[in-house]
Amino acid sequence: MDIGSIILGSAIVFALWFEIAGQKLGIAAIPITPWQRRNVVNTVAKYLPSPNAKIAELGCGWGGMIAALRCVCPNAVITGYELFLPAWLISKLRFAFSPRASIRRQDIFTADLTQYNVIVCYLSHSLMKRLQDRPMKPGTIIVSNAFPFPDWKPTETIVTNKGIRFQVFVYHSP
Repeated sequence: MDIGSIILGSAIVFALWFEIAGQKLGIAAIPITPWQRRNVVNTVAKYLPSPNAKIAELGCGWGGMIAALRCVCPNAVITGYELFLPAWLISKLRFAFSPRASIRRQDIFTADLTQYNVIVCYLSHSLMKRLQDRPMKPGTIIVSNAFPFPDWKPTETIVTNKGIRFQVFVYHSP
């Protein structure tokens, strides 16, 4: 067996695992583009209530957004939530020695979101509908990439005009 067969076989197994896990979690893994990430990070920096704010990223994946947020918000305490085991493991290892970033393997609908000043997410329509009913601290800033809350009016909507058109929605929880 040659190395190419091993790589191809591993990629197929990983892709199947990724697809099955995504269906089980009710999500489709759509990677974020660099300009989307930049818009989200710039938006968080613009609305950050204090330099040492507590930020949650719901569905943190491989940790790219957390890494970008750490550069712009160096004094913030950032917690990522991820259920997909491979992504959680990579993120957990990636931030293992970071005192201001942590990764939890916990369902976002069982997590206590009232402790955060800022919530960042890139979730599907159905998950955003469920998230809007979750208890949050009054005035919490929610920055959502691509998917709005169905029943909330955004404070601001930022449009990404590079490549595929995406929007970033900013909300303040009631």
